[in-house]
Amino acid sequence: MAQPPPPPAGWYPAPAPGRASPNTLVIGLVLAVVVVILAVSVIAFSLAGSSTFFVLGFAPFICVPFLFVIIFIVIALSSASSRRTIPPPPPIQQPMVPAGQQGPVALSCPNCGGPPTNVDRFGIATCSYCGTRFLVR
Repeated sequence: MAQPPPPPAGWYPAPAPGRASPNTLVIGLVLAVVVVILAVSVIAFSLAGSSTFFVLGFAPFICVPFLFVIIFIVIALSSASSRRTIPPPPPIQQPMVPAGQQGPVALSCPNCGGPPTNVDRFGIATCSYCGTRFLVR
């Protein structure tokens, strides 16, 4: 039994859909740590009551843009890690004959080898001996 050919060089199959890539796991772990730190800090500052420092009143104006930047980075990294890889295009076939003006081609009937009398505009020739019609192209 023949084995299937190996994939072309430079192309790797996509990972199995059931398993997450290591990049996605790291992003999730970093996001979870950031969320836990923010939640703990919000709870700690809310338990402190009115004796908190005055600057903490402006914390949402600093924290919200920071969260948007973190979310944007996570989305960008996760979309980059889930990008599908496609195989490279096949190589370009080179012409079999040199480019330039082609010389005349000798035509002969596939039945008897005789020359055709005429070739119509569709490329169909008629043999002068046996009357066979054949395609010239």
